[in-house]
Amino acid sequence: MTENNSENKLSQDIRKSINRFTLKKIFTLETAKDLAEKLLILAGGDKNPYIPKGGKNKGKFRIPKAQAFDVIIEYWDYNFALQFARKELVSVLPNGKYKYDKYNHYRTAERNYREESQKENFWANRQGNLDQSIQQINRKPGISRRNREKLVQEMALNQLNVTYFNGLRNDFIEYEIFKNNFEVFPTLKNSAGLDYFVDGVPYDQKVSRSLGLAFESKYNSHEEAVFEARKNPKILAQSLFENQDTYRLEKGDICNRLYVVYLDESSFENIKFVTRKISNKEVNFVNFPGQAKYYKAMIIFV
Repeated sequence: MTENNSENKLSQDIRKSINRFTLKKIFTLETAKDLAEKLLILAGGDKNPYIPKGGKNKGKFRIPKAQAFDVIIEYWDYNFALQFARKELVSVLPNGKYKYDKYNHYRTAERNYREESQKENFWANRQGNLDQSIQQINRKPGISRRNREKLVQEMALNQLNVTYFNGLRNDFIEYEIFKNNFEVFPTLKNSAGLDYFVDGVPYDQKVSRSLGLAFESKYNSHEEAVFEARKNPKILAQSLFENQDTYRLEKGDICNRLYVVYLDESSFENIKFVTRKISNKEVNFVNFPGQAKYYKAMIIFV
């Protein structure tokens, strides 16, 4: 089935159809060429336009890279593409290395994540707004210029460490979700705003180490907030969605969200939660206040 290829938006259900913008988010050109050839053969399509009459590839069936996405769209088969992408992601090159950097990051993330998370006082270092923190340092009275610079350097290094750790954690969780949910359609490369598809629906995975200050402030205690979040995940999904970083809204970098929410950030073993199955049956609809457009969001509690 076909879809408007000029639209620079993610296809919202690739079980039905897929567009060029979405394909570019999932596949490299070389891999798209391979998939296109397989889909055309599977569908019994006409090979003749892709068999050169002369040159070094004379008589050989080859789809040019420039035409790969068009062929995939024309002969799109979701179930075949799902199995192709899952098998392709874990493939190994003749030299023994993983073909895709993304999967290599998956396989190393758990070990490094656990090593980093066990460092003493690591969780005392929280990621924050860099500009806001610098302003706070500038406002502190009685501090020399040299000491201010030292505080900024320490803060920047902390931000770097936390960002590194968050990357490890996110890769590990994404790997566990991919590994334990056979209906998850992965991307074969890192694409901004898209991590994978669940039952054909695109999701950007976000990990939250808490319920969020905006949500918890509505309740008398953390325990009460947790109780309400578990009872009605939709209200938590809406709170997390509307209180996300504003720069994402300004960039237009908004996709459906799959939120992984820590209820007890002191327990690293809780990460084992991700072996559970996920499904679009758990979906909630969320939006930004005052805007008509709705997005899908799922909540997975740790």
